[in-house]
Amino acid sequence: MKLVLVVVSDVVYLDRSRDRVADCVREVLRDFPDVVLTEVLYVPNDVAEIRRAVVEGCRLGDVVVVCGGTGVGVWDVSVEAVKPLFDRELSGFGEYFRYVSLRQVGARAVLSRAVAGVVGNSIVYVIPGSPEAVSLALREIIIEISRHILDLLRGVKHWEIGNCIVFVRDRLRVQDLLAVNRVVYSLTRGSGCVVSFTGVVKERVGERIVKSLRVEIDVKEFENFCRKLASERRCSIVAALSLGELMPGDFIIHVAVIAESRQVGFSVLREIVEFYKSKGIKKEIVV
Repeated sequence: MKLVLVVVSDVVYLDRSRDRVADCVREVLRDFPDVVLTEVLYVPNDVAEIRRAVVEGCRLGDVVVVCGGTGVGVWDVSVEAVKPLFDRELSGFGEYFRYVSLRQVGARAVLSRAVAGVVGNSIVYVIPGSPEAVSLALREIIIEISRHILDLLRGVKHWEIGNCIVFVRDRLRVQDLLAVNRVVYSLTRGSGCVVSFTGVVKERVGERIVKSLRVEIDVKEFENFCRKLASERRCSIVAALSLGELMPGDFIIHVAVIAESRQVGFSVLREIVEFYKSKGIKKEIVV
């Protein structure tokens, strides 16, 4: 994990020999050999300069730590400079940092406006500039949580083998299928192989026109079958079912299988569809 340090201070910007933060970070990182300090950038208390340094830091590293400028003084502008860059703000960081800071500085912890967020594929933290605060933030929060966040941003596999989720609707709509797909993505985060099947009510059976179709199935039995299949075949399954009276063109079933390979995924999908066909009761009204 590559870390870029941005030191925000007019005094240190003018005289780098006064910097105490960089050495503090290097000392902390001795205990974390997988974290490398790749760059130290010095900027004054200026919104444009801070913002420029953060953008450069995101280009150079996985994690950018901005130290200084989080107080309530007129020149404390780091938060104002960085927050507009966030694609996603990690609001819990500031809350937790102030909580752990209570042990160190007591009630003064409430004066910190520490924030964090995701910028592109990097994580940016804005914390107070004292060496004590920097050491605390790195050891207690930043290094540990950054590994997990970076995994999520990079699409490292987090889906659990054996997952099975079945949703039931009176009539599946397009937005339901989109919601199912979002559930699938939240399980995979881009990892694993996803195959899916969507069944719809036909308009004709041979030469006869289908007016409506009534579908019934034991949902619990279907869910138990899918759960057993997911466990045995080491995959995850998300399914949505329509129950009740449907019209031609309506969605009957939508199933997604998350597996290690397409071959396994398609095999599981076929078994689910065959089970549904054999157990589901469909009453067509044709004219």
